[in-house]
Amino acid sequence: MEYIFILILFELCINTEVVKCTVCSVNGHEFAELNETSFSHLEGLKGLKVEQQTPGLVIRNNTFRRLSNLILLRLTTNLSLTQCSLDGSVLSGDVLKPLVSLEMLVLQDNNIHRIQPASFFLNMRRFHVLDLSHNKVKSICEDLLSFQGKHFTLLTLASVTLQDMNEYWLGWDKCGNPFKNMSVMVLDLSGNGFKVPMAKRFFDAFTGPEIQGLILSRSYNIGSSFAPNNFPDPDKFTFKGLEVSGVKIFDLSQSHIFTLSNSINIIENNAFLVPIQLVCLLYFKTHAPPLIDSKTFQNLEKLEVLDLSYNYIRVLGDQSFQGLPNLLNLNLTGNALESVHEFATLANLKKLYLGENRISSLSILPNISKNLTTLDLEFNRLKDLSDLYTILREFPQIEKIFLRSNMFSMRHNQRQIVVSDKLQLLNLELSTMQLIWSEGKCLNVFNNLHQLEQLSLASNGLQSLPKDIFKDLTSLIFLDLSFNSLKHLPNGIFPKSLQILKLEYNSIYSVDPNLFIALSLMKNQFRCDCSLRDFQTWLNQTSVTLFHSIEDVTCASPEDQYMVPVVRSSIKCEDEEDEKR
Repeated sequence: MEYIFILILFELCINTEVVKCTVCSVNGHEFAELNETSFSHLEGLKGLKVEQQTPGLVIRNNTFRRLSNLILLRLTTNLSLTQCSLDGSVLSGDVLKPLVSLEMLVLQDNNIHRIQPASFFLNMRRFHVLDLSHNKVKSICEDLLSFQGKHFTLLTLASVTLQDMNEYWLGWDKCGNPFKNMSVMVLDLSGNGFKVPMAKRFFDAFTGPEIQGLILSRSYNIGSSFAPNNFPDPDKFTFKGLEVSGVKIFDLSQSHIFTLSNSINIIENNAFLVPIQLVCLLYFKTHAPPLIDSKTFQNLEKLEVLDLSYNYIRVLGDQSFQGLPNLLNLNLTGNALESVHEFATLANLKKLYLGENRISSLSILPNISKNLTTLDLEFNRLKDLSDLYTILREFPQIEKIFLRSNMFSMRHNQRQIVVSDKLQLLNLELSTMQLIWSEGKCLNVFNNLHQLEQLSLASNGLQSLPKDIFKDLTSLIFLDLSFNSLKHLPNGIFPKSLQILKLEYNSIYSVDPNLFIALSLMKNQFRCDCSLRDFQTWLNQTSVTLFHSIEDVTCASPEDQYMVPVVRSSIKCEDEEDEKR
């Protein structure tokens, strides 16, 4: 899991006189020993990285005595440093005792077998991030006594194996609750080889720790995958212990669950028999097509975000997703859906992602939600441009529509008129608009879209722009016409509101230099002759913001001006030649 903080390490500061240095890295340097003198004159140090050191490095007890202002200490990938005491004693010993200001401690890839923090951690009032991933911890019990009373924003115990804590372990009854009297914003237990019996025993020990987000991804031993004789799938009792923890985000991605969730084939009716307070449920990268119907998500009334992307879902049962009255965001990207008329009404749904499916028509679009603001249908098989009007009609609150890479070739109902006072963004990239417009069809496609601010028509093979095609786009600010075959831009074609125009990779030989605030002109075919003189003058004087260097706007012809920047091109006009004579 990525950290919730970003480190920027500037330079090696060890044994220098730099007093104001705040971040220091000693990575890859072959130090035999770190001791109290190693960080002299660095009392203001805020961040320290000591990673991948040569075996034999010794870290003395008083090494960090002067670093009371240190906020971040990262001691990563020091597995072989047995003399460095980076086993369990790095937590239980006195090495870290002087770091009273410590907030974040990273001990990845070390040789820690037991997590038993010393009592001085009680004095680290700001300490809130601990990463112990990729160690070989045998078990986690109530040894975390000195962490009690703390609120962790991130506690990472990913891939620590927990090799003793299997279903046959005799220590379960004595182990107790490892997170007693703590609260954790995100608890990462991914990649720990949990099996269903172990998961049940482990989470049954949870008697009240408040956990907002739980990551149990890469639990490959949870679930039978395709073989029913493999490890069992979780049932309604497996995670019952989480009921009192208030978990809002539960990540079970990249597991082998055949029934219930990831690698889904079946989500049984009443799978969520115990009402839980999940706000976000994540499923990713499955290997079998699941069946979803009206009873699949019962008892998840508070669910707000549901991600079922890339699950090979082919068919939705009637009234799918019924029982999710508070669902705000539904992601079905990357499945094999051919239609969407099976949806139940989701009154509060705001965002619906249906990209990368096989949907060919929206003619029977259900009343999914009148409050929908974002609809993504990119990379589907839509052919009729009338589907755009269907969307605008069925979703009066729609603000963003993504229709990239649908091969539109017709429009059955040429007389549809839909007024939208909400639509702000429309993406029609890779939608073969040249084919439609060249036949004189759909020239009113943008009529009555007075609130539209962003429009993308990139990669549509456009050779010209139909007259008045943008006349109703009175609020348009951003227009992307890149990767087309435009040669000329007619005067007055753009609305006065336009501020940003992208024209990269066209065949433009001249431009009307008016009313642009931001402009991109790279990779065009400018002919640097007299017809370009006004544009050259404008380019030298304009206050327009270019997305690239002005020197990148180059001539394509005549031959003696090839690749010469337009601003420095020797443009000659006949009237000037006559005056010289």
